[in-house]
Amino acid sequence: MATVRQIAALKWLAARGGDGVFDKNGVLLAMGERQGFNINMKEGFMRSTWNGLRDAGLVEYYEPSSRTKVKRVRVTDAGHAALSPARGQS
Repeated sequence: MATVRQIAALKWLAARGGDGVFDKNGVLLAMGERQGFNINMKEGFMRSTWNGLRDAGLVEYYEPSSRTKVKRVRVTDAGHAALSPARGQS
């Protein structure tokens, strides 16, 4: 089961096309927008949040080319399903 922060991160990424890239500082960039981050964690998501989502199968990391070491992340089908309201509920 995903935490509240993980679901918020998943929603953030899904709202920005469901795909992003980690910059050299480990901050996610999606559709030209850097995830918000501050020291008090009132906004933004730590790398451990993304790792937890990966471990739950809700996002996956990938490298688009063997020539680059760029780490990308995308929402999986299971991640999209987790954000969808349950069938039969309003």
